[in-house]
Amino acid sequence: MLKRSMVLLAGGAALLLAGCSSNAGSDSDDTAAAQKTSLGVQGEPLRAGLYHVTQTGDVDIREERCLKASDVEAGRFAVTDMTGDGWTINTNRMSGGMIEIAARHPSGGRLDIEGTFEKESFELEGTLELKVNGEAHVVRTKQRGEFASPTCPEGMG
Repeated sequence: MLKRSMVLLAGGAALLLAGCSSNAGSDSDDTAAAQKTSLGVQGEPLRAGLYHVTQTGDVDIREERCLKASDVEAGRFAVTDMTGDGWTINTNRMSGGMIEIAARHPSGGRLDIEGTFEKESFELEGTLELKVNGEAHVVRTKQRGEFASPTCPEGMG
């Protein structure tokens, strides 16, 4: 069984990677092509703005998350500024109604998130694997985000 502090640490790491404020620019100079790839199954991108997110599983959390238009247009879901914390984001893709995120940490940690999106909602399943004091821990979560507003509170995102 995970200690409470380990669960909070793991939940925090998952939230940081799955959050949406990002300082990085678009990976592509072709905005039209990037926007086309971020379209969902119904032909519409995930709407940028404020989402109410409920996470269940090994870590239960309710939060607000801001999805920036620049990330949505570029077909990105997770933040790309986690490298300072040692995480390497290998996959960060949102297209065709699917979300896929994979990240690794030099300590052996691994985060895998997969899910789906529609115009004003997303559903994700995540697995975070960490080693703490040489012991492997696995945290599994599900997240559901519902669009709340086209604008985010000041200072968020």
